[in-house]
Amino acid sequence: MVFVLRLIFAAATTGLALYSLITDNYGLMPWMFLTMSLLLLTMGIDEYLKDRKVFGVFSFLAFAFVLYVSFDGFMIL
Repeated sequence: MVFVLRLIFAAATTGLALYSLITDNYGLMPWMFLTMSLLLLTMGIDEYLKDRKVFGVFSFLAFAFVLYVSFDGFMIL
């Protein structure tokens, strides 16, 4: 289940990033950061379940930072 969510969030992040790069429309960047933060959350859960706790903690910290950047981007718009 976590693997499927990770694939979905990775595809959504990649799709939004490519769309922003091709069209020079950067209004979707907060959405891209939101999907990236959810990707990092699923990666952290997966690493934690595999007993790699250090990488899981780093993924959770990166999740929190990217989520903050995403919300900050939503507040600016």
